[in-house]
Amino acid sequence: MEHDQCRRTVKFKAAGQNIAYDSWSEKRPDKKKIIREAVFAWWNEHQDFQHHEVDKYVGSSSGVLHFTAMALDYQTHVGCAISEYDYSGGDTLLITCNYSSWTWMEQPIYKKGSPCADCGGQCDAKYKHLCPVKR
Repeated sequence: MEHDQCRRTVKFKAAGQNIAYDSWSEKRPDKKKIIREAVFAWWNEHQDFQHHEVDKYVGSSSGVLHFTAMALDYQTHVGCAISEYDYSGGDTLLITCNYSSWTWMEQPIYKKGSPCADCGGQCDAKYKHLCPVKR
């Protein structure tokens, strides 16, 4: 499955993207389960991530770009959609998530430190280890 080359927008010129799909020809599966498994699979790439690359991503970790797209600390927006269609006699569910940015070589994935250190130690009420959401 290839990434969409037409995902950039005026606001998000360097949009990143994660894609997953599942196909079946028999009993219709639970779509929520397929989506949940795809997102967990993307995140679980952290197990193959070379943690020294948190400070400067150089691409030495193979097969982790789904994870890094989700983990970027400068990621501000995400939008996901699913599409179900017939392909080669079976049904296919395509899951696509677009992100405000992609993983840049030679750039950090996220800034290491104590939770909420960049916001004076004041954490968000709902997301306990993140700075408060500016509304």
